[in-house]
Amino acid sequence: MAELEDKAGRPPTYFHQSAGAVVLSGDRCLVLRRADRDEWVLPKGHLEEGEPPENAAAREVKEETGFDIRVREHIGETRYRFGPGLQHRKRVEWFVAEQVAGTLTLEPIFGDGAFLDEEEATARLTHEADRSIVTRAFAITRSR
Repeated sequence: MAELEDKAGRPPTYFHQSAGAVVLSGDRCLVLRRADRDEWVLPKGHLEEGEPPENAAAREVKEETGFDIRVREHIGETRYRFGPGLQHRKRVEWFVAEQVAGTLTLEPIFGDGAFLDEEEATARLTHEADRSIVTRAFAITRSR
């Protein structure tokens, strides 16, 4: 996370770089529900210093779900703001990946996880940006 200085005396803005994956198993993708609220998301998390985004995506999926994945390709990025005064800005690099091993073992911040088909996943995901990334991932997969 990098802090951006503000010369006008406003609170600082913090920049976060993250990576995530649309994890496929056959014709379904993994979605996760936060334990503390009814929010359905895709697995993602912060990059460590000097870590390539595709490595961060694989590491975060493993930490959050217990699954080992094979990252196939970059499919885009999303950007959003959050926190008090929306002073946190986040950019997420997204990848299509496939589950190759592991059993679902959720990190404590998640209360549920499921592999859903495209229609179910896009209906369940809370954020439009996540729905768009899932739609893009399935479109890329179908075009192969």
